[in-house]
Amino acid sequence: MADCEVTIDLDNLEATFETSRSSAVIKGECVRVLAVYALPRRDEHYTDGGWLNSVESHSRWLALGGNPKSKPDRIGHERGKLRTKLNKAGVSDVQSLFERRSSSFRTTIRLGLAPEHIHVVGDELEDDL
Repeated sequence: MADCEVTIDLDNLEATFETSRSSAVIKGECVRVLAVYALPRRDEHYTDGGWLNSVESHSRWLALGGNPKSKPDRIGHERGKLRTKLNKAGVSDVQSLFERRSSSFRTTIRLGLAPEHIHVVGDELEDDL
C-alpha cells in the first residue's frame, strides 16, 4: 500500500487502486465508506491527521449519502467488504489500508494511504462534512 494511489469516484461509487505493477477497480457502497476516510486524510498535510472515531465516520457517511436507517457498525462491515474485494482482486497487504489507534476509552481509524496518493472525484458534498 505504500506506493498505492487511489482515485475515488463518488458519483459512480467506484474506486481505482493503482501501483506501478497493477490496478484494481472496486465498486459499491464500500467505496462511499472509503471516501469517508479518504476526504479528511487527503486534506491533511502532516503525518498524524485523518483520524475518525465511529460517531464521526458514521456522520460523514450519512452526509455523503449513506442509508440513514443503517447503524454506525455498518461502517466497519463496509471496511471489511472493501478489504475482501481488494483481496479477491489480487491486492496484497489489504490489512494496512486502514490504520487503527486505540486508547483506554476510544478507537480511531484512518486511511493508511499517504495524503498525496488520494484523489476524490464528485465530492461536492464535502462541504457538508
